Amino acid sequence: MRTQTPKQAAAFKEKVTKALIALGATADDTFYGYRLNTIYGGLRLSPGENSIRTSFDVVPKVHCLSGASLNPYSGKWNHEFSMKPTQEQLDYAIENIRRILP
Repeated sequence: MRTQTPKQAAAFKEKVTKALIALGATADDTFYGYRLNTIYGGLRLSPGENSIRTSFDVVPKVHCLSGASLNPYSGKWNHEFSMKPTQEQLDYAIENIRRILP
């Protein structure tokens, strides 16, 4: 099977959420749902079934962040996984987020 079943998708989203909370993410009342303080300022995070969608409060003045492309105009830094994501993909994204924590 190439994609997740609804049950697998919900379970993976829960894994993503737990990993973000383990990094120190706190609940936030925005569309994203979670927030982390980073060396580049506030980062909003939204755990998904095959992604971690993020956006900086203020676009960082950096050319590149590891792991995913940073949109230099909107400050979005999304981590996209395959349609059937793996633990390795999640670990890679979490490690890249961890690298920008204070």
